Amino acid sequence: MLKITWKLDNEDGSDPVDPTGELYLSAGGPDFIFEEYTYLDSWFDALTDGFLSARDGVTGIMEILEEPDPLKFEPLGRKGVRIAYKDQNLEIRDTDHAILILRESVRAFLSEFGGEILKNKLLIKLKDFSEKESRSVSNIEPEKRPDMKSELRVA
Repeated sequence: MLKITWKLDNEDGSDPVDPTGELYLSAGGPDFIFEEYTYLDSWFDALTDGFLSARDGVTGIMEILEEPDPLKFEPLGRKGVRIAYKDQNLEIRDTDHAILILRESVRAFLSEFGGEILKNKLLIKLKDFSEKESRSVSNIEPEKRPDMKSELRVA
């Protein structure tokens, strides 16, 4: 089960041009991927492209625009994927379900910017991703924590 938690740095208000913050990915076990002081739009873009390539059975190396290290996606079996970033690894058992969770997290992220997403090409791309295959996931419920902006987990 994929869990995506992010926190947007918005001391001066939400900035659609440079949306920085921290991102935490886990799959219910001890392994996780965590990055702070990063550009969340670039991370969501790399995650989107990586999960879609893994779903199609293609190994992918996704560049994160402002980061020196890429995200690596390696399909596992019929439905799973291994994600590697720096020395952090994460295995997801169901890529299709992970894409639905990612889509919900992207929607929550985009809602922070209202109509201002047009100022950022990556946010426009993410909006297109969030609107495709938009079937609702009934067993995912957003959970808010005071120290993190959004947390989506399988119920």
